[in-house]
Amino acid sequence: AGEIAISMKKINAIIHVDKTQNLVTTQTGRTAGEIQKAANDAGMMAAIGQAARVGVGFLLNGGFGHQTRLMGLGSDRVVGAEVVLADGSHVCVGNQPVSDPKSPDCDRKRLSHAQSEALLWAIRGAGPNFAVVLSLTVSMIDLRYADYNFQDFPLGK
Repeated sequence: AGEIAISMKKINAIIHVDKTQNLVTTQTGRTAGEIQKAANDAGMMAAIGQAARVGVGFLLNGGFGHQTRLMGLGSDRVVGAEVVLADGSHVCVGNQPVSDPKSPDCDRKRLSHAQSEALLWAIRGAGPNFAVVLSLTVSMIDLRYADYNFQDFPLGK
């Protein structure tokens, strides 16, 4: 048995911010803080983790954070993913645009609807165990309807 670690730092574009559906699509090399900023700039709020420097991969392992009581776990907000499976196939599941318009399109026909839904369910909580996730689409809350206040108090000297 072996293990592999893949750095996603250079796969880091914010692909699409959809204000009409309150969705943000991002490649997985982005940080939680960058996702939150893109969402905030568009009048939305993301369910991010407790540290802005954590990678967006936190959504693939639960995504507990300050907004959990308001929005649920971050993984509950994942509505689509672009992934590479163990056999090398490039597929999109759920509500997911392709992350790089210059790359080959995701194969949306390779998986049945049931398989696509099962893979999306598996990714939302244990993503790294099932595929290399290239990008995610995450649902947001419209800031006009969010009643949320977070204060960060620095530690004393």
